[in-house]
Amino acid sequence: MVKAYLRYDFASAFGVITSAGNPEFDAEGKHIYTTSLENISVWNVKQGTKVSSLAPSSSTTPTQGAAEATVIARAKKSQLLAVGYSDGTVRLWDLTTSLCTVTLKGHKSSVTALRYHPSGSLLASGSKDTDLILWDVVEETGLYRLRGHKDQITDLVFLTRGNRLISCSKDGLVKVWDLSTQHCSQTVAGYKAEVWSLDLDPQERRLVTGSTDHELRVFQVVGLEEEEEANHVSAAEPTTVSGKGEADGKKAGDVRTGHHYCLRAMGSVKRQAGGHERVSRLRFDEAGTMLACLGTGKSVELFRIRSEAESKKKLKRRKKRRREKMQKKSDKENDNEEQEEMEEQEDVEKEGENEPRATDEFEPFQVVACKSKIRSFAFAPSAALRNAKQAGSKGSGSGGGRDCLARLALSLSNNVLELVDVLAPAGLLRSEKGFNLEEVTQEVVQKLDQGGHRADIRTVALSNDDQQLLSASNNAVKVWNPQTGACLATMESGYGLCTLFAPGNSHAVLGTKEGKLEVFDLGASTRSHVEEDAHDGPIWSLCALPDRTGFVSGSADKTVKFWQWKVVVSGDGLKQLRLQHIRTLKMADDVLCVRVSPDSRLLAVSLLDSTIKVFYLDTLKFFLSLYGHKLPVLCMDISSDSTLLVSGSADKNIKVRCFVMMVAIAIRQEHQ
Repeated sequence: MVKAYLRYDFASAFGVITSAGNPEFDAEGKHIYTTSLENISVWNVKQGTKVSSLAPSSSTTPTQGAAEATVIARAKKSQLLAVGYSDGTVRLWDLTTSLCTVTLKGHKSSVTALRYHPSGSLLASGSKDTDLILWDVVEETGLYRLRGHKDQITDLVFLTRGNRLISCSKDGLVKVWDLSTQHCSQTVAGYKAEVWSLDLDPQERRLVTGSTDHELRVFQVVGLEEEEEANHVSAAEPTTVSGKGEADGKKAGDVRTGHHYCLRAMGSVKRQAGGHERVSRLRFDEAGTMLACLGTGKSVELFRIRSEAESKKKLKRRKKRRREKMQKKSDKENDNEEQEEMEEQEDVEKEGENEPRATDEFEPFQVVACKSKIRSFAFAPSAALRNAKQAGSKGSGSGGGRDCLARLALSLSNNVLELVDVLAPAGLLRSEKGFNLEEVTQEVVQKLDQGGHRADIRTVALSNDDQQLLSASNNAVKVWNPQTGACLATMESGYGLCTLFAPGNSHAVLGTKEGKLEVFDLGASTRSHVEEDAHDGPIWSLCALPDRTGFVSGSADKTVKFWQWKVVVSGDGLKQLRLQHIRTLKMADDVLCVRVSPDSRLLAVSLLDSTIKVFYLDTLKFFLSLYGHKLPVLCMDISSDSTLLVSGSADKNIKVRCFVMMVAIAIRQEHQ
């Protein structure tokens, strides 16, 4: 005999502002793209509203839902957005039509890194499967695969000078790939642990890498023109350079026969904030004047890139201090042997005296801190900064005569997207009197938080007509349209644990962790009443009575209380919904869930002792006790014909019990 069963397929997810992936601005900075699980949400920066959503078609996704989007990359010279997913696919979206133009499949596991070539014709992707894949965006096909890393690819960037690709991995290596020969031409080692991120400045002069320590290593891009002319580097014998800039006992970057280097170490820059955290993301701004470093905490550290004149001035001061220091030593030392040793040491130091160091060019600038953990960030393009010059702080009253040095989009772990402007007095960076960091301020110009909860959702309830969905977290109640996923209202509340729609779907009741019952007027989007002394402990469950006259509440104070709906007339003549306590059933342990059978005969109560007690609803006389679960029952329900009881427990088991059989067994036990 063949039986047909209902199956529930994944339909949609809503209330997600930003998830695990990075945000990305459009070319003008007017819109921002964020990962929202499997979808890409498009937000209007000025209005703070959701414009559209890029969702994979249902025909290409499994029934349990599409793979989650993990990384976003935007092409600078075209209207294409590349999105990597946790199933290893890469989708290219046309931003003008909001359609997926092609799906690229080549990785075996989650995509962790994506970068467009500056020309927009090539796309590079890295994955947890340790492979790098080069894609031809125009032909919509894969070109070749680069293998050499032994662990997950964490970041990559194109180097157009010399047709190179630079990648870093959790294996603690940074590799430079020659795309013309499809081989690794240089490997940078010397890191103590994983290399989590890297980025190249827009002028392709400096490469910055971040690992698990408190330093950012800076490399100078050198020797490419000479290498192309001489063609000395063999792809079969790649050069290995340590993180300190040494290769085979020679100084990294020296151009010798057969040893042309792409990267030469310049030293490191110490992180001021979050130095004990690993680096999560490194990015230069579009102008190349700012570097942002994100750890795993609640702050983003900004470094200012000094101009060439400032760097030379810094180098000149450093050389002057060295000469003065050596002169003082020479005045104090009279021993000839020590004098000779000092002179030898001075000669060694003079070899790199004219070479710039990382500290000559990178200066700690500002720390942007948030109240929640930052997942990722993105710099706004230069066009957005020009529009935000002083207008970015319009309405604040404190932005007169101030320049917007940088705008950051911060993706927070509490489902919030913040836009922060770094402001300074006009012309401060160009002032010859020096740079005063105290005059630099930061301001949150936009916060996208109305479309989702800030913490875990503890309870949801669907109205009888399926037109409203109510959800509650630790401090707010939200009303949603289940068909469109739009947030209709947001109301402040206590720590919600359970919720229930009142008859008519115009009001709702929320049971809180503090033991209160809160009544909400959904039409007015307000909290109309609070029953302060409803229970003495957290209210874990609410269940409506079948006759629609009231509901039942179960709490950790070991009581089950019956409530009745009551309409009162306020002083201004408006009718308001209130709650009236009718009777109380005391239990021997904490109550976790209560359910009433649709025929109004039985009341089922699950307790902390892993049992389910069943009572007669009219007399509250004990009927029977149900055992079987090894841990407490957290949820249960009774079928519409009042014959089956389904219980779900913390022991990861679901049990289905038949009331008819239970009644027969109980009668037999009474006769015995």
